Amino acid sequence: MKNFRFTLVVAALALGCQSGSSSNLSTNDIPRLIRDLKQGDENTRAEAAEALGDLGADGKPALPALLMALGDEGERVRQNVLRAIVAIGPDEKAIQPLTNSLKDSDNIVRALSASALGQLGPLARKSIPALREALHDRDENVQKEAADALKAISGPEKR
Repeated sequence: MKNFRFTLVVAALALGCQSGSSSNLSTNDIPRLIRDLKQGDENTRAEAAEALGDLGADGKPALPALLMALGDEGERVRQNVLRAIVAIGPDEKAIQPLTNSLKDSDNIVRALSASALGQLGPLARKSIPALREALHDRDENVQKEAADALKAISGPEKR
């Protein structure tokens, strides 16, 4: 039993050491992460977006760079960018880029875009026509997120 506990502790410590360095991130890392988001290879860009999302609302200064990265050619990058935008909390400047992303080729990007627009509530009224169109998307998750966003933006009775 003693060996089992020791093994368990060693395994837990090893897992703790392997968990990414993102837990040690701070707002001081934002300039480096933005640079990586703009200039790194696809994997580096995706990881930078993920790390910015890990900062939550503290990552707000990176929002303009994240919005620019919505046009990245890498699907994983765009997905992580949208997850970061959702985690940080979009602002009014995000409405048009998020609305444009409802037409992305990737269904995860489209669903996350709808979700982010829903977070904005009534501020995202300009996106209502595009969200109504997304109700007919070929992907059920996109349809669901678009419906939820419309409810958040205009209330359930105005869909």
